Amino acid sequence: ENRNNFCFCLEDDKHEVMGFLRFETKSSKIRKRVYISSIMIKDTEQRKGYGKALLNYVINFAKENEYNEITLDVRATNEKAIEFYKKMGFEISKYLMKKNL
Repeated sequence: ENRNNFCFCLEDDKHEVMGFLRFETKSSKIRKRVYISSIMIKDTEQRKGYGKALLNYVINFAKENEYNEITLDVRATNEKAIEFYKKMGFEISKYLMKKNL
C-alpha cells in the first residue's frame, strides 16, 4: 500500500492559523482512498465556510486524482461535526465500539 500525507493550513491576513485539514492518500491494487485524519477550525471562525472550503478542496483533489472514496472518523458525541459531514455528502459506514477498563 502506498501512502502520502498532506496538511493544509488556513491563515488570516496576520498569518495566524484559523484552521487546518490533514489527510493521507492510500493506494492499493484494489482501491484508492483519501483518509482525512483531522480537520479543525477555530471556534471563533466556525460557520463562516472555511471548513466547507477545506473539505471541498480535498473532495476535488480526490476526484481529479481518481480516488474511489474519502473516509474520516468523528466522535459519536460530536453532533455538530456529524451534521456538517452529512451536509457535505458523507454517510455513516461503520461504528467503532470500545470498552473502558
